[in-house]
Amino acid sequence: MTGFIQKFTPQIASLAKAILAKMRTLLTSSKAAFSLSAAGVPLMHRIELWVGSAKKYQQFARDYSHAAFLDTTLTLAAGTHKVSAYAAGQDNSLQRKDYTITVK
Repeated sequence: MTGFIQKFTPQIASLAKAILAKMRTLLTSSKAAFSLSAAGVPLMHRIELWVGSAKKYQQFARDYSHAAFLDTTLTLAAGTHKVSAYAAGQDNSLQRKDYTITVK
């Protein structure tokens, strides 16, 4: 891409480089990191992460314990999102927590 930009006049090349740099910044700023844990009785075995009305990620426990954990990074569009975390017990009972996040 750099070689392509160098074919323009210096002013246009400078502007094109600035636009590309801004685009790279915007693309990387849409990453959102999530680290969740949930504890309960009965023993916990998974956490699901929902954004809007779509399940984006789930993490199963390696063994049943009173705590379940989730660590992931998702790419989300800039804007406000409704995020829900569901923790499931071994009997499929659910704990739910809702959040609103803003991605810039």
